[in-house]
Parts: sequence; C-alpha cells; structure tokens
Amino acid sequence: MTGLIDHLGQIEALPSSTQAYDYDGYEPELVHHLLNIHFNRQHHNLLLIYRPLFMRDFASGGHYYSKLLLNAIMFGSSKFSPRVDIRKDADRPSTAGWQFRQRFKNLLGEAMDESSITTIQALITVASSLFAIESAAKSTAWLYSGIAFRMIVDLGLHIDGAELLKNHRITAEDLEARRRVFWGAFVFDKIHSMYFGRPVTLQETNVRVPIEFFDDYEELEQWVPVELFNYSNSDYQRPTHPGGASHSVTTFSALCRLSLILGRITNEVYSESAYNHGGPISQDRSIRSLGTLSALDGHLQQWWSELPIEIRFEPWAIGIPLVLEDTPTPTILSLHCLYHICVILLHRPYLTKGHLFTAHHAQHALICCLVAAIRLAHVARAYCHAFTVRRTPYFIAYAAYVAITILLRVSAYQQPGSTPHQCVQYCLEILSASERTNAGVRKANSVVSKLIFVVNRKGPNPFPPGLSNPPWGQVLNERFDIDASSSFKIIDSFSLSSPDTTRQRSEWEPRVVESALNGQDSRLDHQSMELDHDSAAHLLASLRTNTPGMVDIPRDFVGHEVSTPFPDIIFGLHGDDAMQPWPEFNNHLENIYDWAPSGVMSEPAPTH
Repeated sequence: MTGLIDHLGQIEALPSSTQAYDYDGYEPELVHHLLNIHFNRQHHNLLLIYRPLFMRDFASGGHYYSKLLLNAIMFGSSKFSPRVDIRKDADRPSTAGWQFRQRFKNLLGEAMDESSITTIQALITVASSLFAIESAAKSTAWLYSGIAFRMIVDLGLHIDGAELLKNHRITAEDLEARRRVFWGAFVFDKIHSMYFGRPVTLQETNVRVPIEFFDDYEELEQWVPVELFNYSNSDYQRPTHPGGASHSVTTFSALCRLSLILGRITNEVYSESAYNHGGPISQDRSIRSLGTLSALDGHLQQWWSELPIEIRFEPWAIGIPLVLEDTPTPTILSLHCLYHICVILLHRPYLTKGHLFTAHHAQHALICCLVAAIRLAHVARAYCHAFTVRRTPYFIAYAAYVAITILLRVSAYQQPGSTPHQCVQYCLEILSASERTNAGVRKANSVVSKLIFVVNRKGPNPFPPGLSNPPWGQVLNERFDIDASSSFKIIDSFSLSSPDTTRQRSEWEPRVVESALNGQDSRLDHQSMELDHDSAAHLLASLRTNTPGMVDIPRDFVGHEVSTPFPDIIFGLHGDDAMQPWPEFNNHLENIYDWAPSGVMSEPAPTH
C-alpha cells in the first residue's frame, strides 16, 4: 500500500470542500474521476493543458479554466471509464460521454466570440476524441481543429512570448502554458493530417517557438496507471504494468522534434506537388526525389541517434527477454510507434509504381518498411499487454494497421511461425479488439479484411490461433528471410494500392455508402457480378483456414481482383481516397466477415 500512497501526488483528489469549484452541475466525484483519467493518460500525449494552472483556476475561476474545457476533458476521458452511467447506451462503450459532448456543443457558440487558450485546448481535445470514436464525425473533428489552429495564430502563440515576459506583459507561467499549447497543437496537426491525408496547417516555416519547457515536475513524477486507484470490472481489467518514471517533458520534447520531421515528410512526399498524377517521371525529378528521401531519412536517423537513453526502447537489439517492469510508460511507447510509422511513411511510396517509384530503390525501401513494421508490431503488442487493449488509444490501433499493410504482403511469402507472420497475428489481435473502445477503427478493419483477400489468400493463415501470450520473458527479434524472387513479387503487390491506379474507376465498381462506415447495414451499389451467399461463405472459410476451396469461386472474379487497384492507404486512411470504389468480393461477405477471433486479448470481439 505504501507504493500507492507515494504516488498519490499525481491524483487530483476530491477536495474536502467543493464550494469553490465550478463543476458545471455535475457530481464532484464524477468530475474528479474523469479528470484523473485524463491527466493519467491523454494529458501526457500532448501536454496541451498545463495541469497546475488548470487545477488552480478550476478552484479560483481564473482564465485557464472554462466550462467548455471541462466538458471537453470529460468527454475525451469517458471512453476509458468503466462507469456505465455516463453512456447513452449501457451496452455500447462508444456512447460514453454523450452528455458532455452535448454540453460542449451548447457552450461552444459563446466561446467562438473571441480566441482563448482554453477554447483552443477544448477544440483539440474534442477533435481528437471524436475522430477516435466516430468515423462519421471526421468533418467535425477536422473543422474543430482548424478553428483551434486559427485561434493560435490570432493569439500569436506561433511566436514565442519571451519578449512579452521580459516586458512583464505575461508571467513565466503564462509563457509555459503558451509553449505547451502551441506545441501540443503542432503535434496534433501533423498526426491529424496523416490520418486524413490532407495538408498540414501549422507550417514549420511560420513557427518561432523553441522546444523548451521549464516546469519539470511531470518529468520527475513517477507515473502509475490510474486504474490501480479506481474500481474495475471484467470489461475494464487492471493493467499489469506497475508504473515507472514518467519522463513526460523529455518525451514530449522528442515528440515535438519528430513532428517537425513528419511535417516535412507530408510536405515533400505526400503533397500535390510531389504527386505525379499518372504522368511520366523525368530523370531530373527522380534524382530530386531520391535526394529528398536521403535528406528526410537522415533527419529520422539523427532524431533516433539523439534520443535520450531514458526514453529509448529497442528490446529486439539487446537479445535478452523482455521484462514487464522494464517496459516504459504508454507515452514513451507511443513516441516509438510514431517514429516507426514515419519510417514507413517515408519509404513506402518508393515501393508503389506511379508515385516516386524507382526499381533501383524499391528493394531498399522494402527492407526499411519491413524492419519498421516488425518493430512497430512489437511495440504495439507490449503496449496492449502492459496497459490492456481496453485502454488503448486510437493511435496504437492505427500503428497496428500501418504494420499490417506491410507485414501481410511479406508474410504471404513466409513460412508459418516466421517473425513477419507472427507480427501480423499480433497486430490483427490489436486492431480487432481495440474497436470496442475506438469505433473509428472500423474503417481500418474493413480495409485489412479486403487486403487479406487480395494478397494473403495463399500464404500462411494470418488469423491468430487464439489468445496470444504476453511478450514477457520472450526474446523479441526482427529476423526475416526474403529471397530475390519473393522480393520482386512483394514489391509488385504494392502496386495494387498505387495512388495513381486507385483513382482509376471501372464502370462496375461498387461504392461504399457512408452508413457502412458507421457500423450500420452496408448497401453496395453493384453494377456487375456478385458472389452468391454460398460462394461467399465458402470463400470466407477458405480465408480463415487456408483450405484449397477456391475452385467454387467464379474464375472471372478471382482473376479480376488481382488486376484491380486496392486502396489500403496509410497517409489518409480516413480521407476520401481511402474509401474509393473497389470490386468487393461480395456484399454478403462484407456483412458476415467477422474476422476478429473470439477471446482476442482477453476481451470480447466487437459486434456490428
């Protein structure tokens, strides 16, 4: 018990007298329950809200607190709470916090009259949460964040306030809050743009704010999962991780520097000016693109080499069994996931014919992407087993999706039990189980199910055999063996998702309606062949068991899907291009394709 008492400093305890606090009509116990969840998990990801000032002004009514921000925090924390009384539907965790969202919407109109730091914080907090739990709200999330970024410029937060401090126009606390708000928003902008496949808003060239923070309280704080202090149930089991050094400021500073590189990758590799729109690539342009690749790759390598030892995590490099107690905090693991995603984002376009593709570089790009995908799978697996998949944020599920898009193609040419094959299974478990908390994962699940159909039907069974064992005590490795023949076939498979070819639509392709993304009954407008229900069921069984049952599938359909582009997009998974028409294998199969095995990660598979 002493160990827990030592860490009570990070818990926002219910005060003995609540008269001075503005709880906006909610029960004080509920408010502090949700605040504790936020400051234990989401807060450390962006450090967007300067906790000492928020809690101080929560009691005093100062300008670093607002009812709008309070409701935004409670809405974002609700999906991680075991309390069913905050759900609109007790059986659907995705409806948690609905009343806070409604209150937020009611308060937002008045808050739009002028820019303020608390409104910026509230808009970004809600945008992040909306995106994770509701695919249909993607436009709302995008607009909320866009307004927040405009307010940042309106308040001049993109320019450092050091001169204001010298002239006594702001305090040292104000300067700290300004920097944290700006850099939290800057990081979110890059990740949000990555999800949507859209240009970043806050450009590096318009920034004059140092990545320097003065309050190191959270750096020295011992982080402990808040669930150790809260009640739990069978659906919200306590994490096995005992906690560890927070290193929040060091981690956030590294995240800010990495987001600068992610912004450069977005601008240089995924911008409209970089996209060749199906035209021929000149020799000069090819040389320039490889020069850009080399420069950006050098930035990533430098970032990695300069990463402080206290937040490094590479168990595959040390050759000793992984120990739970030595696994870092969720924020550090998320940082590593973003780094490996950046590596894949940088190199993958050079694998895809039609967009920066060069045959000479493709082999190197494949190795870079595969190594990053294996490491990404290991980190995501450690995260979910240490802190439970029920509390996994959307970003970790997205990381699993990114790894799958690489690993599935490779594992199709590997033996069962190989490292790429095992990593595919780890990531499929994460992706399927995390949908219960993050309904926005449904889109990735749908894309992956089709990707399996396209590239992995003759490879080893990608579906997990059952409940996976925790990685503790295992020696993680990144070994793989790809011969030259397999390498060429794998590289060719990436052209099925070329940004050029995915925009070419045939007359008979079906269109996915928006309701299908919301977990509702999907209706596909087929203008050509369909598999009947028996063939679809037979195909599904073949996919799950790898039995030679393909003979009953119409020959024309099997041949057609091989040559038809398939949009398994990483940059812009939630953008419009990612759901472009594709010859579905069957409307019936789409509805019955419940590929999440029962018992995954100790939690029930989602129902639709």
